[in-house]
Amino acid sequence: MGHWTTDGASSNTTMMQAMEVHLNARQIDYDAADNHIICIEHNTANTTGRMIAKASTTQYTDNFDDFADPVDSQDGVCDVIALVRNIVCFIRASGQCLNRFNDTIKLGNERGWFGDVKVPELQLLHDVKTQWGSVYAMLKKFRMLRLVCVILIKSLLPLIL
Repeated sequence: MGHWTTDGASSNTTMMQAMEVHLNARQIDYDAADNHIICIEHNTANTTGRMIAKASTTQYTDNFDDFADPVDSQDGVCDVIALVRNIVCFIRASGQCLNRFNDTIKLGNERGWFGDVKVPELQLLHDVKTQWGSVYAMLKKFRMLRLVCVILIKSLLPLIL
């Protein structure tokens, strides 16, 4: 009997332990712990999920209308993940706001609002709990489009307040 690669769910551990009992009862030497390999992608997802939970007070959400996470921690340090999630949710929550975001990129490129930089016509990404790299992708895309976000939010402030 060889090694088994699984996603590390407790049901798989239970299966491996049951297989060990079943095989050892038939005089086949089998060690469930030694023969159970947890998939590297699932291991990475679990690890990054725990690290993000320690670094940020915000929670994953599939609801774009939910952009009220606190961005200040108890020690006064800004929670960057919460801030970016709030901005992404705010912009993506409304079709009008999303259109205005796209228009800001086009006008900004035409009129030189971003200096010598031509901002690509891309969308902000929202992170997804089941995709371990999505927080990084969200932050990376936000960094690329941050000037657009600043201009858009400044233009919307008089309408919001």
